[in-house]
Amino acid sequence: MKIAEKYLLIILIIITSILVFIGLVSLFLWQSYSGKLFSTAGLVLSLAGFIQLEISGLFDRISKEYDDLQKYPFGPPSFITRKIINNIERPFMTFLTNKLFVSYYTGFYLIIIGIILQALGVWI
Repeated sequence: MKIAEKYLLIILIIITSILVFIGLVSLFLWQSYSGKLFSTAGLVLSLAGFIQLEISGLFDRISKEYDDLQKYPFGPPSFITRKIINNIERPFMTFLTNKLFVSYYTGFYLIIIGIILQALGVWI
């Protein structure tokens, strides 16, 4: 798991939030741009969802049967190991970290919300 992917995920979520905010404001001020902003926000959020699925290890889990036994005699680093490493003395950060970087469902939710934003952008 690369630290750059985590930062990219956070940056993409921030960009999406900014685009949605500007899109909401533009509904009242510049209506011709609001659809484009919502569509762009949806695309960025879908990309964030895809990256989150990579960070959480879903693609590793899917390709598990194709792993090279010579390269990984004991298997790749597991999903459980990442949960154990978290600091239990910081419950909010542990929860946030688990949701952003470990849970498979978060990526799917980001993709679904991104698709909804794209559809909203098309129809506005």
